Order: sequence, then structure tokens, then C-alpha cells
Amino acid sequence: MTTALLYLAGSTLILVCIAVVFRIEDARGSRFNPFGVRSGLDFAVRRGMWLWRYWTDYFSRSVLRALFHYSAHSVLKLMYGITRDLNAKVERLLRQNRKMARQLRDTQRRTHLDEIAAHKEATALSEEEKLRLREHH
Repeated sequence: MTTALLYLAGSTLILVCIAVVFRIEDARGSRFNPFGVRSGLDFAVRRGMWLWRYWTDYFSRSVLRALFHYSAHSVLKLMYGITRDLNAKVERLLRQNRKMARQLRDTQRRTHLDEIAAHKEATALSEEEKLRLREHH
């Protein structure tokens, strides 16, 4: 509690001193500048304001730049994901197409003689049936 009271008293004293200096300046019609202190304070305030403006501009530009880069990165990442998914689907369709093309090519390559050979093989007699037929004749 005593620290808070010290701060309050110090702030009040500084405020009263500043008010007195402004009264003296108003009465004299010129600035109160003992030993060039006021000029030094003015310079320090101007320098501080310039630094404040410089750093806020710098950080606001860098934040905007970072925001732009983040946004561009997000959009590009989304486009990459869409392209990757489309590529996977196209590859799957191409595999299916190749499989169907092979099946179609294999069925089209079969000639009439291939059909006859396949029928002959499917209806061929077993060895036992052949022996029975030979014995029967």
C-alpha cells in the first residue's frame, strides 16, 4: 500500500511542477528553458515519436506481409490437396481403364478357331470315357 501511495504522491508532484512551468511560460510569453533541458526533452520526445512511428510501420508491414504469406500458403496447400486427390482418382480410373482394355483386347483377339479349340477342350472326353467307347466298339 505504501508503494501505491508513493507513486500517487510522485505523480501528483510532477503534475503540479508541470502546471507551474506552464503558468510561468504563459506569464512570460516564452518557453522556460533552463540550461537547454527543455530543448533536450523536446528532442527526446521527437526521437521517441519517430521511433514509435518507425517500429509500428515496420511491424504493421511485416505483420501484413506475414499474413499475406500465410494466406498464400494456405491457398496453395488447399490447391495441392485438391490436385493430389484428383491425381489419385485419375490414376485409379486409368488402372480400371487399362484392365478393361486388356479384357476387351483378349476377347477380341480370339478368332473362330480359338472358339472351336475352347469348345473342343470343354467337351473332350476323359480317358475313362475314351476307354469305354473303345471297348464298346
